[in-house]
Amino acid sequence: MAELSASNGNPTAMIAAALCCEYGDGTSKDREKARKFYEGAVEAGSWPATIYYARFLDRIGDQEMAFATLEDGVDADYTAAFFWLAWLLYKHESSRKMARQVFPMVERAADRAHPGGRWLKAKLLIKGQMGVVRIAEGWRIQRALSKELGDQLEEQGRSNFQ
Repeated sequence: MAELSASNGNPTAMIAAALCCEYGDGTSKDREKARKFYEGAVEAGSWPATIYYARFLDRIGDQEMAFATLEDGVDADYTAAFFWLAWLLYKHESSRKMARQVFPMVERAADRAHPGGRWLKAKLLIKGQMGVVRIAEGWRIQRALSKELGDQLEEQGRSNFQ
């Protein structure tokens, strides 16, 4: 079904078909087919597809293309691309120098309330990557994130029993 919708140019269906092909969910694993579906979704103008595609490229070891794909999203001011580019760069080189290089992108994502951006900002600050004086700031962010998550879980628990 996803492949049929994908063949009609639906970017959401293309992403679903790509994921099915990548992981072999309901079909045999086929990376090339997955790549074509991801590329089709990106070409159809889906910004979320750029994230899926870049993460796929990273998983198959094509970091250079993953970074380039995310840089297109950053150039277009797509918030999620700021987080994912920063995260993948830092994941592959978790040095203090890299942390300082990606931190402006992390802050951009965090300032726009991207949950991953907020988490990575807290992580880098807590680790002292931005200097010892900012460690407490990281803990404040982490505490706020934990409280938000706790509140969400509590709300879900209440709604399950109503």
